[in-house]
Amino acid sequence: MGSADWAPDGQSLALAGMSPNAIALEYPPGKRIYETQGWIDYLRVSPDGNLVAFIDHPIRWDTLGNIAVVDRQGNRRVLTGAYSDVRGLAWSPSGKEIWFTASNIHLSSNLFAVDLKGKQRLVWAGAGGIVLQDIFADGRMLFIRENRRRGIAGLFPGHTAETDMSWQDWSLLTSISPDGKWIFFSEEGDGGGPKYSAYMRATDGSPAIRLGDGTPYGVSPDLKWVTAVIPGQPQQLWLLPTHAGSPKNLSPPVSTTTMPSGFPTASV
Repeated sequence: MGSADWAPDGQSLALAGMSPNAIALEYPPGKRIYETQGWIDYLRVSPDGNLVAFIDHPIRWDTLGNIAVVDRQGNRRVLTGAYSDVRGLAWSPSGKEIWFTASNIHLSSNLFAVDLKGKQRLVWAGAGGIVLQDIFADGRMLFIRENRRRGIAGLFPGHTAETDMSWQDWSLLTSISPDGKWIFFSEEGDGGGPKYSAYMRATDGSPAIRLGDGTPYGVSPDLKWVTAVIPGQPQQLWLLPTHAGSPKNLSPPVSTTTMPSGFPTASV
């Protein structure tokens, strides 16, 4: 998965491509000016050709991220705090702001603007999901209007037909017990919240059981523990009990630093 954009002169190209260990942003091709272990999306070259704006996602293929710019010398600035879902970006015709669509409630997005000093403003708020594609010179905008949902369905033991095992609006299956009697999944939409929610559910159709925050990526052989990754910067790794017991934080200690002035926390 990659992203690219032509400079206004039609001669230079900014692109993000995968290498074995990272995703690199090049401008022009062959000159690496930024790389990340996460991923880069919606590259847009500024009207004067001096900056590249992009969405910087710290978790590979997750839509959590922030808005950043980088110049031709590789000097990068983060302009916003992290949003749980950010997709869609374009420069304003003046080049003084970057407009983007994002949300801290996963499936309902709004249109925001941020200037190069990190000052943000809400441009438009509405219900449902939108993804900004471009802004024309006369100020008109091109959007994608979305109505997204993810679910779980399967043929489970004791059933004679496929059964819908979805729980809320963005059910992402991650594991099935060896006997097929339990599924483990996350809710990453409006119902799951900004840190997502880890669930287990019996395939007989009984109600799902919320285990805690995060996405459950692994289950112990005895089904007593689930490893969950909680999104954030940095991510956290937790052990969640499926029955009795207390959650355990397995994350390494992280030193706290103060964010430079001008880099506000995201808000909706």
